[in-house]
Amino acid sequence: MNAPHSKFEPRIVGGEAVNIEAYPFAVQFLNMGRLCGGVIINSWSIVTAGHCLAFSTDMKQMIIQAGAKYTYDFNADRYRVRAFVIHEDYNKEQAFSCDIALVFVDTPIKLGPRAKKGILVNHKEWMNDKEENFIVTGWGYTKHKGEVSKVGLKMARLHYINPSECSKLLDGHNITADTFCLYGYGERDTCQGDSGGGVLWNNMLVGLTSYGEGCAVKGKPSIYANIWHLRSWIIKRVNDFVEQFCDSRYRFKETV
Repeated sequence: MNAPHSKFEPRIVGGEAVNIEAYPFAVQFLNMGRLCGGVIINSWSIVTAGHCLAFSTDMKQMIIQAGAKYTYDFNADRYRVRAFVIHEDYNKEQAFSCDIALVFVDTPIKLGPRAKKGILVNHKEWMNDKEENFIVTGWGYTKHKGEVSKVGLKMARLHYINPSECSKLLDGHNITADTFCLYGYGERDTCQGDSGGGVLWNNMLVGLTSYGEGCAVKGKPSIYANIWHLRSWIIKRVNDFVEQFCDSRYRFKETV
């Protein structure tokens, strides 16, 4: 499976260093040694960006690292991958559409202060918030084509931009229902290596880092996978895995 070709690319510039205990849902997903982020959603399941599996689907080359304090922290808890699923509509409508995947580990994640479950958003009120209340996290590059973060996990606050305004800023690029835009005024942004990392609003997971033009480019928002839009897919696929491999107590009890 090849990554999509476009002027946009997968992608914390600016922001501040934080401890993993502040955002314990965040994990590192290493695929053939390449770094992506991810979010714990139960003891067996990680949600990440679909394009993080685009260059290799060899599960023997995949590792999940939970509780990591630094980039490539080999003292973190490490988990092999048992299964994964990429959204069926990934890349179909346009490059990076439905950019989401689930990765399932072969032993349950040890939950604690440095590894906790993220909470999936269950409404769309967050899309009416125009303040800098959106938090992105990642271990990725600190500038476009630069080096990965040397201080470990970083976070940045960004603000929501409605689809029509975002499309204008991105020269008419189509903002589909499975995505949304955030902007940091050319000072803060996600970047390469942050892909698949979570976007929080009021401590709920509303998005995943997907793609953008460079990193922290003035006047250019970045685009994120919309968890509200993709929530029913997440729940169904997690429950499918649980029914096949795990105890029923790991099922999502909620309806969508």
